[in-house]
Amino acid sequence: MPPNIHEPIIGLPNFKIISYQGTKLIEILAEYTGTIGCIHCGSVNLRKKERFQRMLKHHSIGLAHSVLLVQTHKFYCRDCGKYFNQRLPGVLPYQRSTEPFKDEVATKHHDGSSILKVSQRLALGQATVGRYYKRYLGREFNEHKNASCPKILGIDEKKFSKN
Repeated sequence: MPPNIHEPIIGLPNFKIISYQGTKLIEILAEYTGTIGCIHCGSVNLRKKERFQRMLKHHSIGLAHSVLLVQTHKFYCRDCGKYFNQRLPGVLPYQRSTEPFKDEVATKHHDGSSILKVSQRLALGQATVGRYYKRYLGREFNEHKNASCPKILGIDEKKFSKN
């Protein structure tokens, strides 16, 4: 698979779907197919030590919630001698949900649903919804922070008659 190709259902780079099941809760079993480097030194001279499965809340597919099950590994770097767990794109360290899920939560609240309703529908705490929304607003602010504003406005379309 060429690099930076997104799996259409998952929406994250370098993931391949192995299987999926469920109707109300869709469990997607996937594997990461991208290159893995040491998080300390960047080396690819690694040795697999242990295998474990991560269960991540993922964005909804239609009206059904989805969970992403990813087989990950613990690695030993032969160059720097340090151990580390595999990092996944679209998932921050120590998080149990993907970035598309956090964006979904924030946009649902931004579109008018209360924090209480969003937290009940997605089985999250209200503080978690508030954190995701605050992060979303910070990203939106940073996108528009350096936008240019015109110094002179034209009034071409304005009519000054009483009719």
